[in-house]
Amino acid sequence: MFAEGARYRAYYERILEALPDERVSMMIPFGGDRKVIDLPATTVALEDLLWSIALHDPKHTQDILRALPDREPEVREWIASADFARVPAAINHRRV
Repeated sequence: MFAEGARYRAYYERILEALPDERVSMMIPFGGDRKVIDLPATTVALEDLLWSIALHDPKHTQDILRALPDREPEVREWIASADFARVPAAINHRRV
């Protein structure tokens, strides 16, 4: 499962690297979970949304697995491989 995830992550990174800067910086409509807390849809920079997508699943998985007393070594290695230090400060400060 981890090897498959690594393959897809590498594929996703190759696709993102191929996007021209003007595409990555464009503003796009985004609703996300805002409706759950009664906020209207907004516009966000595609780059910010891509960072959020990249962090979403690993962050939730990390939180869930931290609650488990005994984790397999492969799971610990996978969690450690999520490099949140690379997240831009403007995005990282919103991660709560």
